[in-house]
Amino acid sequence: MPRSVLVSYSPISHVERNKVITIPDTHDEDTDLMFLKRECLKSFNFGSNVSLSVVFQKYDVDWDSFVDLDDDCYLEHKDKLRFIVTPQLHDSSVPSETNGPSFQDSDVKDMFCSIEEMVDDEAPSQKKFKSDDDIDDPVLPVLSPAVIEVHEEEKQEGPLPDPFPFPKNFSSEVELALSSQKMTKETTSAFLSQIASAMFFYKRKPTKEEYTRVAKDILLKYPFMKPSSGSTTGGIIQALIDRFKQFRRIKKPQRVLQVQVLLVQHPLLFQSVYQLLKLLFLLQEKTVHHLSLITS
Repeated sequence: MPRSVLVSYSPISHVERNKVITIPDTHDEDTDLMFLKRECLKSFNFGSNVSLSVVFQKYDVDWDSFVDLDDDCYLEHKDKLRFIVTPQLHDSSVPSETNGPSFQDSDVKDMFCSIEEMVDDEAPSQKKFKSDDDIDDPVLPVLSPAVIEVHEEEKQEGPLPDPFPFPKNFSSEVELALSSQKMTKETTSAFLSQIASAMFFYKRKPTKEEYTRVAKDILLKYPFMKPSSGSTTGGIIQALIDRFKQFRRIKKPQRVLQVQVLLVQHPLLFQSVYQLLKLLFLLQEKTVHHLSLITS
């Protein structure tokens, strides 16, 4: 017979939501949890154009705690479950270190010029944005690995998920600052950058209303981040907008862009490649000079 289960979902900015979902005797998914995942994403209004990590939990009497369910778990009638959703921030199109693109001489030259521009220009970590008193002039860190490619053509985008699923994990420094409720300019900047990266994964051009909604969600979850004066959400909204401008600024040719993403993800590799290319070009200049002396 069909089984009905109660699924609870607790978004950051809303009260707990509960849905009763019926699992039929036969369905087109491999397991009950796969069927339940599909139905929950529809019932809780998650868009079909987003990639999410979903976990179901069930209360365990022996452990007196909620525990994760295995994918092949059989669900009983009137089971009570928790529905936990986190965004998938990694793009499968990122070239790996062992499976990178091939380059021609012109590509290497363009890559070197691009690296020179990144080094000679003001470092990304020093760029500023306008904000309120509580988060004035925080540093803007290097682009998140979640920001992979920006194509010239913009596909039609749906709205951001409502409620917005915040990243589950932050860096250890940000986690410590959040738990102690003592945010510095650096940790505030890193926190907002990861929030912006999660937003960018879902939508490349959010509306002003969506920026405002996410900013309000942040302050509901972390009320200690509210400014002592001025606009409550204005500084956070401007910070998120500035990061999106930074994300969309990537308009390089595809092969050069892939190299830049790889170097951004691996700063030590960036320094090594930069020094190696400087050495190669210096060697090339000396070789040309010696050849000119020999032939003269």
